[in-house]
Amino acid sequence: MRTSIQVILSIILYLQVFKETTGGNVGFGGRCFTDRPCRPPLECTNGVVCICPDALNNYFDRGEQICKPKDFVDIAKGKPTSMSKPPSRRKPNAKSFHANNGLYTETSSSCAEPEHDTGYGQDWWKVNLQAYYEVHRLFLLSIDFINVLAVDVIAGSKVFRCKFSRIRYTLYLEINCASNTVGKELKISASFFPSICELDVNGTLANPYKASCVTDISPEECITPLNCSADGFCECESPATQFYNRDNNTCDARNIYKENCISMNEDTTCYNNLVCAQGICNCQTPWLQYYNPFNGNCEASMYS
Repeated sequence: MRTSIQVILSIILYLQVFKETTGGNVGFGGRCFTDRPCRPPLECTNGVVCICPDALNNYFDRGEQICKPKDFVDIAKGKPTSMSKPPSRRKPNAKSFHANNGLYTETSSSCAEPEHDTGYGQDWWKVNLQAYYEVHRLFLLSIDFINVLAVDVIAGSKVFRCKFSRIRYTLYLEINCASNTVGKELKISASFFPSICELDVNGTLANPYKASCVTDISPEECITPLNCSADGFCECESPATQFYNRDNNTCDARNIYKENCISMNEDTTCYNNLVCAQGICNCQTPWLQYYNPFNGNCEASMYS
């Protein structure tokens, strides 16, 4: 059984390499060989994988199939890192900081890799972003074919999953996160952990809206205009009448009954006692309630 699985994996890897080569030249993210150089202008990093030249400042646009200057600041470079275990004796230099030190041409033995868990547990690598960021996407360069992989953005007790891939044989992986994926740590985990040679993380500084300033973060981490409320959360000064506009980093007036509204991950733009239904602020159970304009509340209908 084990032999047959190995044969199948070998075929898949061969097909992957074949797919990434055209006319003898290897395409982006493909494994390069002595007799199969990278397709210009790509370069054979570490003698293993084809990526853009000057990878610190350039990235590969898969849509246009060209190398472009990075249009983002990497929020992970040089930040503190950790791993589930220290490197193995076989790779003593495969320390965690090698995954985000900005060096794309290090030898394969220097790519970050924890000693594998022999008990079939999850190996992981983590970076502390040192502030709350909205994570948009990340680019992962490895010397191993990436198979099972999970990427999580962590905000205290909240965990936002960007990616869980069961089968994705590649040396270079681009991962996109959903909007409003906000956290202070980024964690990559896998049952069979690949070596991480370099990781680019695209994100923007964000306010930890609705984060607990009692258990998850310190009160001063609620960035203006948010405050640590009496309930122990990063909130606008008047949560009942204001909502947090993440795009502008402002606290704006909530919408009232029958006004247009928007639903967000953590909130809606309606007053707290209303719900945003089909883009309109309404009572939670309109067939049983009516809106009282004098006190701004939804009250039980006499006919309910």
